Amino acid sequence: MNILIFGATGGTGQELVKQSLEKGYNVSVFVRKDASKLGKLADKVTVFVGDVLDIISVKAAMPGQNAILVALGTIPGKKNEVLSMGTNNIVKAMQNSHVKRLVVETGAGLLENKEALPAMWRITFNMPPMNTMFKDKIKQEQAIRDSKLDWTIVRPVNLTNGPLTSDYLTGEIIDLKLSSTVSRANVANFMVKQVESTDSISKALLISDSNK
Repeated sequence: MNILIFGATGGTGQELVKQSLEKGYNVSVFVRKDASKLGKLADKVTVFVGDVLDIISVKAAMPGQNAILVALGTIPGKKNEVLSMGTNNIVKAMQNSHVKRLVVETGAGLLENKEALPAMWRITFNMPPMNTMFKDKIKQEQAIRDSKLDWTIVRPVNLTNGPLTSDYLTGEIIDLKLSSTVSRANVANFMVKQVESTDSISKALLISDSNK
């Protein structure tokens, strides 16, 4: 199984790399400059250097891949549309190379039923600079939904650098509290599990650590 990871040097991305390698997958990463943030793991992966906003470089990384994991990040308030435009380029490159499986990390704030979110979250998501980022995340999810690929959207609650516990809740609707958090390691664990699962295709799923 050949896996290509976008956003590989970020918090969730590094966990995706680590856990994909532990799963025995052949892992490639797409990075803007280099893979030095991956430390010793950089020697165990194939590295593609490019800009996710440049579809030519994205297409160059796609041939031979079986599944794509996306954990792109951006700075709240920065109007670069890297999430939406970057994901749109990934989708087009996948279609061009006939790669079907796509698993993408977005955010719990994109839940359609906003009333299911804690009130303070709703207030925060609507305030600058968070609202700029979430507007781009909405466009990102729409590009995924329109793609006709075998996609899964993973919507984590507040992210932490906690350990991998494999003890988490997932679902299109789950009970959320103001204190709900999830470790990046657990998010990556769930995302990697979806690579060979068909149960989550065409679903947007929340994820939260179960002890919160």
